[in-house]
Amino acid sequence: MAKVWKILIGPASFFLSAFLLWGTFTPAASFAIATAVWMALWWIIRPVSIYVTAFVPIVVNAFFNLIPNSHVISQYFSEIAVLLLGSDLICLTWTTTGLDKRVSVKALCFIGTSMKNQIFVWFLASTVLSIFLPNVVVAAIFCPIAVAMLRSVGEDDVTESRMALPILLAIGWGSGIGGFGSPIGSSANLVAVSYIEKLTGHEFMYYDWVIRFLPLLAIVFLLNLIFLWLIPAPAKDLPGTRAYFREMYSKFGTMRRGEKIGLYLFILATALAFIRPLFASFLPAMKPAYVFLVIGMLMFFLRDENGKTMLDWQYAESHAM
Repeated sequence: MAKVWKILIGPASFFLSAFLLWGTFTPAASFAIATAVWMALWWIIRPVSIYVTAFVPIVVNAFFNLIPNSHVISQYFSEIAVLLLGSDLICLTWTTTGLDKRVSVKALCFIGTSMKNQIFVWFLASTVLSIFLPNVVVAAIFCPIAVAMLRSVGEDDVTESRMALPILLAIGWGSGIGGFGSPIGSSANLVAVSYIEKLTGHEFMYYDWVIRFLPLLAIVFLLNLIFLWLIPAPAKDLPGTRAYFREMYSKFGTMRRGEKIGLYLFILATALAFIRPLFASFLPAMKPAYVFLVIGMLMFFLRDENGKTMLDWQYAESHAM
């Protein structure tokens, strides 16, 4: 019964909001704001899946005809969605092949034993990776590795460890700030690019974003790094950590065919996105979104060292963000 009431709260809030806004706004605007209220409540209390909630605007518009329904439906598969889907398909192969952990541990092999070196490498590695990979994915890769390293040097209770605090903060902050280093670092960046293109009427090239934001990212990085270095730690060194990562990396062995495919195609897609001005004149429709989608689709056909496809649809459907 409680679930029924939670479900009914959505449409009830819709009609109440529309009634209260009627007269202040046009009827169409009142229903549009009321739709946002309905969706917000369902997103918070979750009486149904968030995917079901996402379809509420289509249902509302079908009843009240606020705008042509084709305009509503077109927003469910915009160019931004195409780019996110394509990059997800490529990055999912990093997880299935173990390439994500290989790249992460290889970066950490350069870590020193002093706490300042520790903080710097963790912060730098998470920042750089989050420029190209989703922030949540970067944090999910690094945090378990950091916890395992801390336990290996005697920090068993990480929740109470003062040594763990600056390292885990470095991962969290690096994963966050690196996202604005490139358009593909965050979906919010892609929305900004879309608005810029609408305002200017011209395609916004990805290298323009990097030129403008890389200096800002460097400044933010340095300021955060200084703050992290100033956090008091009970010891100045974590002995044995470099050997720990080198031993961990040696267990990966040589790169397998699947890992190489995932790495090379990701580099290819990223490079093509940034050198688009070189081929924009003769391939005007091949924007970065479609570059990533085309290369991402290849993952369903290319095979790894075991003869299995790099990606299957069931895994992609359940893990794509």
